[in-house]
Amino acid sequence: MWSALSIHLTRPHRHRELVEIQHRIKHLQDLERHTHERDVQDRLHRLLANSENVYENRKTHDENMESLVPGFGESFLASAEYVNWLSSPGTTLLAHGIPGSGKSTTTSIVLDHVRRTQGPDAKLAWFFFARQWRDPGEARHSLTGVIAALTLLLLTEHGAAGHDIPMAPVRLVGDKLEGGAELATADLAQVMRDLGVPGNRLFLLFDSIEGAVSDEVRTTLMPQLQDLQASLGLNIFVTASLGTGMDELFPRSISREIRFSAQEMGDYLLHNLNSDRRLSRVVGGTDNQDLREQIIATTVDLSDGM
Repeated sequence: MWSALSIHLTRPHRHRELVEIQHRIKHLQDLERHTHERDVQDRLHRLLANSENVYENRKTHDENMESLVPGFGESFLASAEYVNWLSSPGTTLLAHGIPGSGKSTTTSIVLDHVRRTQGPDAKLAWFFFARQWRDPGEARHSLTGVIAALTLLLLTEHGAAGHDIPMAPVRLVGDKLEGGAELATADLAQVMRDLGVPGNRLFLLFDSIEGAVSDEVRTTLMPQLQDLQASLGLNIFVTASLGTGMDELFPRSISREIRFSAQEMGDYLLHNLNSDRRLSRVVGGTDNQDLREQIIATTVDLSDGM
């Protein structure tokens, strides 16, 4: 009987019917997948449209990178402290310096380096506190605002690396934000797990942590993130001004002073003197090479790598 049935099913018209059914099933599966992806993208875009934090963080990083010359920051990236942090999951690197030493620039240098070297599976988010706290009364400056920015950046970076964005974390963040509920560190941790952490490297970068107006960011978010480091393999990079007591928030951190080589400082100043028309006029135009070199040498000497 089975032999006869097999012969019957393999007749040409039956074969065509089976192929047609398989094609229809695949079409429906593709349609469902595309609909799901479109729903995820649509909701994520709505959340991004309402998040000034994400826009500001991306803009700050882009502006920092535009001011740099190739190779600037290599001395920091080659330091033993940075290499140790990058190769050790679950560690914190606290980079400190005086005001104007290049904390935001260093954060962007690290952000760019992690993107380039850790592969598409690494997860990455960041927050520039120094540029965010213009109006402390705004909700986006709250603990929920910071966590929302981090989760949305994690999701968009995940998608930009070529991965499908799962619906679960988008729904989690969207339901809370659109419903007026607060986000907590546990929500951020859940988003990380939904994106495959642990198992993939995860990096969170915070610039000028002393600029966080919300005490909860320092007293709640940072300790809780450090508690998650072991289980998630989370690497945290933080910059802070000297003398602000921020090192007490990260007692187990690797510490590194922000300094650049004389060559890096000279190249940076020359690039900005050449690219800024106002500065070019001040030093007498592009032909006044001696004055340019004198300004660069004096500035490098006075800054002493800061």
